[in-house]
Amino acid sequence: MPERASSLLGVVFRDPWRKLFSLALAVVLWTVLHRQIVDSAVLELRVRAVSESELPPAEVMRRDHLFVVQTDEWRLVSWGAEKFAPDRQTRIAIEASNDVLEVFRDNPFGVAGPFDFSRPESAGKSEQTFSLALGSGPLVFGRPGTLRGARLRFDEAEKIELTFRRYRREVVSLNPEQLSIGGLDPQALRIDPAQSRVAPERLAIRVPGDTPLPALQDLFAPIQITGIGAVDRVLERTPLWSELDLHLEDEQAALPELHLVVAARVDARLPEPEALAFNPAKKVQGYFLALDAGLPIDPRDYIDFEPLQIDQALLRWKRPPTLEEIDALRDRLPEIQRYVYFWADLSAILDFDGPPPEPAPEGSTEVRIPYRILLRDIRAPIQVSLRKDIPPGLAALLERVEIVPAGTTQVHCWRRP
Repeated sequence: MPERASSLLGVVFRDPWRKLFSLALAVVLWTVLHRQIVDSAVLELRVRAVSESELPPAEVMRRDHLFVVQTDEWRLVSWGAEKFAPDRQTRIAIEASNDVLEVFRDNPFGVAGPFDFSRPESAGKSEQTFSLALGSGPLVFGRPGTLRGARLRFDEAEKIELTFRRYRREVVSLNPEQLSIGGLDPQALRIDPAQSRVAPERLAIRVPGDTPLPALQDLFAPIQITGIGAVDRVLERTPLWSELDLHLEDEQAALPELHLVVAARVDARLPEPEALAFNPAKKVQGYFLALDAGLPIDPRDYIDFEPLQIDQALLRWKRPPTLEEIDALRDRLPEIQRYVYFWADLSAILDFDGPPPEPAPEGSTEVRIPYRILLRDIRAPIQVSLRKDIPPGLAALLERVEIVPAGTTQVHCWRRP
């Protein structure tokens, strides 16, 4: 038995260098054959249209993107039969040897362009089309030569057609008076040009080379106003932008903001006041305010006033209203009367004739007033207030009108006997 084991070990370790060489050769052959085996992979890349100066310089920043190089004059508008969108994704199917696929998986990006837009056959044309396929045209994936011998399919097609359109740059000056204003009654209201503005005042627009630029009021939606005061709006594009293929030069920039100040015309005529009837009539209340801190005086001990009832008031517009405001006020007249009350400040007609009060002895609550109260006037104005629980929408509507009692506007006061 020992002799048999010894012979087996001799066979294993006999001529070791030849056995090591055979093992190494087998590894090399397996590696070479594996690298030559054709495999396939499907990757998704985000397509971005950029200028040559916007192309990221570092490979790590290009990862997972396919960059199409365009110019300020020629812009990518179509990807195959579809309109190009900035967030477009493309599926690229690759057939290549394993070593080629491994290199591309490490750096999955591509660059298409720059393209030759000065081709003689395209002179005078507003659009140019280029075929995008590996081996034809300026298309590189990863480092140059990365996909040697590979076969590519773009979105299930062997090649993709890229269409570029020629544009020109137009800079327009934004003037509030050139915009479309809705709800403005030119007979009653006006825009104050000294306080109105658009920011920014100038806007750069890319326009197709053979398309005339429309008027400013056709580019932005009408601004609706409801009365006087400041109006702040962000301008909104009309459907004409899509129809004519217009674009902001800086697609990431926000649209301009409009600041309008609407004022009433000096010669504007206000509508007739609306009559507000109270049923039952409203009583005028006397509100007695303190004459001075610390004075224990109640004016009701010295004066009296005639009881008054207001059965009607007039609602006068402070500025020219819109038709919608007039209709809203008339519809809510029955509701308004619940939140209106009248009062008169009778303490305002009192005064003191004499020195100030003498200081009270320490520890005493008595206040000595060695002077007399005079009745300065015999009439106090009737004032109008709104209840605190008035609905916000109704309160906002009543801010635009002045409420005055019809008929008597003062309360008659006299000294008590």
